[in-house]
Amino acid sequence: MRILAVIPARSGSKGLPGKNLRPLAGKPLVAHSIDVACACSLIDEVLVTSDSTEIGDVARAHGALFLMRPAELAQDATPMEPVVQHALLSREKDVSSFDAVLLLQPTSPLRSLEDVEQSIRLFSDASCGTLLSVYPSHGYRYVLKEGIAQPMFQARGNRQVREAEYVENGAIYLIRSELARTGTIFGDRLSAYIMPASRSIDVDTQDDLLLAQALLNTTTRT
Repeated sequence: MRILAVIPARSGSKGLPGKNLRPLAGKPLVAHSIDVACACSLIDEVLVTSDSTEIGDVARAHGALFLMRPAELAQDATPMEPVVQHALLSREKDVSSFDAVLLLQPTSPLRSLEDVEQSIRLFSDASCGTLLSVYPSHGYRYVLKEGIAQPMFQARGNRQVREAEYVENGAIYLIRSELARTGTIFGDRLSAYIMPASRSIDVDTQDDLLLAQALLNTTTRT
């Protein structure tokens, strides 16, 4: 299976300006995703797509290919589907076609090489269009309507007997190329790779970045 890893890293961010270049454990945030992808022998090519030449310099320095993304695909409201489609079709103009796209968002710096490798193996054996990474949750969920908390569950119960729910963490998406070429990420049949909550942090604010740093420090010491 030929796999193209796509790392989308635009320059803009409202929650944390310039977040993809923010330092984390001695290197830019985006470099964590590049490094884990380049270390995976199951991936054929690693491509960073961005509207930033500075991010392009980081991509090349860490061993990835770089694709300059059109401005219309780098807006706050730009969905991920056309970004992945553009990256895949652009690369397939120059090389033989890929069987799957591995989407690695740079805001998930704690995913491990093992997470990536196991996801690919699971995806290869599964009859699904898309695999996504999740983490388990036993919490009680509510929606707030006009200041009133309304439960999203039917009945309460002890944690030990509650069936786990799984939360999409944004760290890993594997997509069959026939879907990605049409601008689709989620096929009709989904599979899931389960990650622990400790590796599921999604960096969108300064607090998230500080938490990721603390977790990386703990991992390094242990």
